[in-house]
Amino acid sequence: MLPPLSGTSQGSGKSALPPKDFFPGAARVGEDFWLEGGVLACICPGCGGPMSVRLWLRLADCFRCHASVQLTEEQIRLAEGVLKRHRQGEVAAVVSPEQIGCRPGSFQAAGSVPSIPAAARAKLRYRARPWRTLWHPPSWVISGVIHAILLIIFSFLTVPGTGSPAITITTTISWEDQPGEELIYEENPILVFEAPQLDPAAIEIAGLEELGGFVDVPVPPVDPPPATVPEGTGPASEVPEVLPPAMRPGGMLSGRDPAFRRALALQRGGSEETEAAVARGLAWLARHQNANGSWSLDKFHLAPRATSGPGDGLGSVFSDSAGTALALLPFLGAGQTHKQGEYREVVHKGLRWLIYHQGPDGDLRGLGSGRMYAHGMAAIVLCEAYAMTGDDQLRGPAQRAVDFIVQAQHPAGGWRYDPGQPGDTSIVGWQLMALQSARLHYLLHVPEDTLKLAQRFLDSVQADYLGATYGYMPGSAASPAMTAEALLCRLYLGWNPNDRRIRTGVQWLLTQHCPAINNPNYYYWYYGTLVMHHVGGTAFRNWNYRLKPILLELQEKTGRNAGSWPPVGAWGVQGGRIFSTSLAICMLEVYYRHMPLNRSEAIEIGQKMGKPGEQKTRTGTADTSGL
Repeated sequence: MLPPLSGTSQGSGKSALPPKDFFPGAARVGEDFWLEGGVLACICPGCGGPMSVRLWLRLADCFRCHASVQLTEEQIRLAEGVLKRHRQGEVAAVVSPEQIGCRPGSFQAAGSVPSIPAAARAKLRYRARPWRTLWHPPSWVISGVIHAILLIIFSFLTVPGTGSPAITITTTISWEDQPGEELIYEENPILVFEAPQLDPAAIEIAGLEELGGFVDVPVPPVDPPPATVPEGTGPASEVPEVLPPAMRPGGMLSGRDPAFRRALALQRGGSEETEAAVARGLAWLARHQNANGSWSLDKFHLAPRATSGPGDGLGSVFSDSAGTALALLPFLGAGQTHKQGEYREVVHKGLRWLIYHQGPDGDLRGLGSGRMYAHGMAAIVLCEAYAMTGDDQLRGPAQRAVDFIVQAQHPAGGWRYDPGQPGDTSIVGWQLMALQSARLHYLLHVPEDTLKLAQRFLDSVQADYLGATYGYMPGSAASPAMTAEALLCRLYLGWNPNDRRIRTGVQWLLTQHCPAINNPNYYYWYYGTLVMHHVGGTAFRNWNYRLKPILLELQEKTGRNAGSWPPVGAWGVQGGRIFSTSLAICMLEVYYRHMPLNRSEAIEIGQKMGKPGEQKTRTGTADTSGL
């Protein structure tokens, strides 16, 4: 059992402010809201400049220092009051609420902001807008002057016979604009209306350096392995002669480091909005953790700090093991562990619950109908937590969970609901992801024969002669969810992302099964996102261009379920709101959750098993060659 943590308790209802750099623009918003030329504005707490308020995003953006600050429910209410009085014809100059605090991201805490005297507020406004000290004309005069200048510019740019050149003019987003009217992505806007028609040979496989941008992710030095093997790591015949020490910063999980996470997100297709959505989602999950540290798919509304009710998307599946594992995955994906982070006690309690309910043989299925689904998810959690922290107390439970997967495999290579049953692709995917997590930097032992049998099972569920599409069981027709899951397994088992079979399968997913808001499928989107991320290049950019705005649109913004995702679409009703929220957050963390497997030396997995001395490193990039 893990030792108790020191620090503030999440379960107590009291939480300390996170570090200032935890979320962009981490500061308290000024107390004043006003309308400036039709734009709802407030004072930037950082530089004192004006901030544009976008109510549908619950964000305030500074024109001067470019900070983005998340607004609280109280601030949203006050801002809406300004707009209401404006529509009623009242003078809406300034609203000064009392004692309003704004936490970074979606983390809110009661705090006090000292009131600013009226004279000080006036000085602050005129300092942010110095032109008012010289001349303060009516707004219609300013508008007329600007339009006249633009007409003069256009008259010079219009040349007969040369066509109509496109001119981009920077504009201010008004509070009256509706969600979705802003430009979400600058590349290939035609893809919003028409799915891309791609040729497998034209799919670009990006290099690791290109995806990494300017983020310098540290690579740990390769140390000699210890001479002894700790007890309780599995049968002695299956343990290699030597085992290396726990992973330090670097490798497949290095992007989760708070020092690099935000930069990676912005460089790889994320945004301030995606990070805000992740923060809101984690806060909702933390509120719905049971007192014993678990999460319930079917009764999360009974948690001590729950804000949801019985009609808010409770799942029909009873499996606290699956619910706990699903909820912990996005916390670990954001770099939150039981040793560091704003939610370290939340993670600590969840890990402690999983370990307490693990069987002597490593079984994590628990009670209910989760079965091998639950075990695979929980095994991923234990392996990732051990790889991220090197906590020796996690090594034994993680290795036993891996050993249980090995023993539960069917002779034909698959896994199903219970040990020894013939396999299906859906459950196979979760078991192989757990084995992949176990092999990070050779931290845990996975028999080579287990992986070879899994390859044989994947061969049996191919839906075409090439091996680009896959079905649920041998003889089944191809489905997008099973194809995405099987392609990810192929990548983990050694296929090159530039392989013709991978490119053909990716083309089939992008052209015929691109994400659509009117056909939500969190399960398929989750595996599709992982595949596109590891393939990289145009494949991931096109997928991300479609999926990112859909996830941002689906997230609940107000009410008692704010921060969560509705349990809609395939498997949404069964898994409920915990299921949909956990997978949605993981998808928005894809930019840093795993470093991409997009180079040949990064996927030579089978050939390097048990040969730590052959690991390769590159300065300035992640060390993924040890997988």
